[in-house]
Amino acid sequence: MSTTRAVLRQIEPGSSAMCKWCDSQVRFAARSHAQQVIANVYVDGSWDRVEHYHARCYTDAGSPYGDPLPPAHSAHSARRVPPAPSGEPAPES
Repeated sequence: MSTTRAVLRQIEPGSSAMCKWCDSQVRFAARSHAQQVIANVYVDGSWDRVEHYHARCYTDAGSPYGDPLPPAHSAHSARRVPPAPSGEPAPES
């Protein structure tokens, strides 16, 4: 059964999400490296919605979905596994 979880992420350029707590836009700012909390909300084991929070607002709201998971490696920084030559099994990541 899936449960609601929160993750901490960098705010990406072009973000148009609205903060669930303060109802203002979660905005990208190049020099501040601001972070947001994104929560996938599940109701009765089924995905219902996504909620966005400024990192500070999530704390001010009492961390409604628990401590957010730390940022994962981005696709840009993740280790890339080269394709296997034909006829050979792919390497495990």
